[in-house]
Amino acid sequence: MVSTALINGSLGFIMLITLLYKMGDIQDVLAPASGFSFLPAVNHATGSAAATNAVAAIILVMEVCSAIGILATVSRQTFAFARDDALPFSKQLAHVNRRTQIPICSVLVSTIITVLLSLINIGSTAAFNAVASVMIAALFTTYILPIAAVIRVRFQPGGIPPSRFSLGIFGLPVNVFSLAWLCFAIIFTFFPTANHPTLVDMNWSILVFGAVVIFAIALYIVHGRRVYRAPVTQVRKVE
Repeated sequence: MVSTALINGSLGFIMLITLLYKMGDIQDVLAPASGFSFLPAVNHATGSAAATNAVAAIILVMEVCSAIGILATVSRQTFAFARDDALPFSKQLAHVNRRTQIPICSVLVSTIITVLLSLINIGSTAAFNAVASVMIAALFTTYILPIAAVIRVRFQPGGIPPSRFSLGIFGLPVNVFSLAWLCFAIIFTFFPTANHPTLVDMNWSILVFGAVVIFAIALYIVHGRRVYRAPVTQVRKVE
């Protein structure tokens, strides 16, 4: 996992520097006629409409493959939460088809919700952008919570149990720095992208993020705390 991050990060940095040097006029990139900034940049770098279309096709195929992978991940996370009684209608969502060995209900629910969220763009671009922009804040939150939990466990009796991979004495400083940086960075994900924003330009992700957090807390208080079974409680140490 570490080597994958290093290799992909290095190659991505090289691609970024190359694109920045060859993208041409910044105004053409910021206000593209097609709505996609990478197209005029690629067109300026290659000087060929055919090459630009080919690159766009490759990116489109990669986006589709990525979307399928993300949808599969979401459906299995939905199944995992339902298996632990963490969601409404957990029994149905956790059901695994005997023939296909797939949680079909979780896959269908995840797909339907994704399609419905995509349709928001037809009615309101501002609403869709608010839902899309909350992704970064949600991602940072998924890092903040486990890192904070790890720091807490470090100061409890027994600490963290031995593992295959450990940072040793650098573990706690790295955890603290990561938590501090994420708490600082997440604030800027809620800032608008323009000065004196209008209702359309305003970053409404804080509203969507807050609504999801309030819903999750209410769901836990009303339902989850009585039935939720954390996976760690089902694990016993074998000597």
